[in-house]
Amino acid sequence: MPARKNVRIWVWAHFRDVNDQMDTAFAQFEKWGVAGVKIDFLDRSDQWMVNFYRTAAKKAAEHHLMLDFHGAFKPDGMRRTYPNVLTR
Repeated sequence: MPARKNVRIWVWAHFRDVNDQMDTAFAQFEKWGVAGVKIDFLDRSDQWMVNFYRTAAKKAAEHHLMLDFHGAFKPDGMRRTYPNVLTR
């Protein structure tokens, strides 16, 4: 039924799990037909985390996945480069 209505699944994940398995997980999510990933518990804004946002957005785009960064710092214009990043 969901396929007939064009409904797709989003996966919720902790940023540490995504970081540890990003390449494998995003490839698998794409195979499963997942629409996107809500990455949560990003409650910091140091340089490491800023780099994580960019890496996750780029790799998600390569796998045709949308992203929702939950618990994120304020928007910084990244959506202009990566339109697959929907919300924060």
